Amino acid sequence: MIYLFSPRGRQALRRLKEDARPLLAFDFDGTLVKLSLNPESVTLRKVTRDRLRKLTRQTAVAIITGRSVADVRQWTEPFPFFAVVGNHGIERSTKIPKAPAYREIVKDWILRLSTLPEGEPCVWIENKRFSLSLHYRSSPKPLETRARIIKKAKGLRGAHIVPGKDVINLVPKGAPDKGTAFRALVQESKARHALFAGDDVTDESVFKKAKIPGCEVITVRVGRASRLKSKAEFYLKDQREMDKLLGELLRK
Repeated sequence: MIYLFSPRGRQALRRLKEDARPLLAFDFDGTLVKLSLNPESVTLRKVTRDRLRKLTRQTAVAIITGRSVADVRQWTEPFPFFAVVGNHGIERSTKIPKAPAYREIVKDWILRLSTLPEGEPCVWIENKRFSLSLHYRSSPKPLETRARIIKKAKGLRGAHIVPGKDVINLVPKGAPDKGTAFRALVQESKARHALFAGDDVTDESVFKKAKIPGCEVITVRVGRASRLKSKAEFYLKDQREMDKLLGELLRK
């Protein structure tokens, strides 16, 4: 990966800004906000909020996140986003293909995972209606906890396991992922230039599918991956550099 604020990265950003209406898409946790032990207590910094709001008034801006759409909206209303996509690519609006089937699958997972907290008080199960996230960030033995969660999850019907940073995500097999959602937004916005920034394993589906005919895409990994060999072309050193990136993208 190449540092985004290197000469090559700045060149790519200049081409993006020369476009009258590029598509700018971002993950939420670990990208627009700092990761927190409790996902409900995250904070959108004032400078982040102000720059993001200005960007939504200048071009097409989208959020593609593992959170539910309603959850993200509580932090970002009334920003005029081009789109907010939740549940790792499943949820774009109230019209969700296979929504009843996804809900039934998730209900079944919750029942079968009801024994998991026994001996695992540090595991928090987040129900997003169309997917689940099993957080273990507060575990004193994270590797052991992670292994037990994955072992349990492998026995669940129709579950696709997507590991993340101190979290195991469960999404229905065959459901859209972030990469599919991003490509659909590029097509819908008719963007000739686009950018996606994300920090986690779930964002790799975007990085892997970023070669889109007719559109030059800048892919940015937030935080230089150590164990993960990311498919992103560029990286930022840490989450706080997102404010610098948002400032660079603004039209003066």
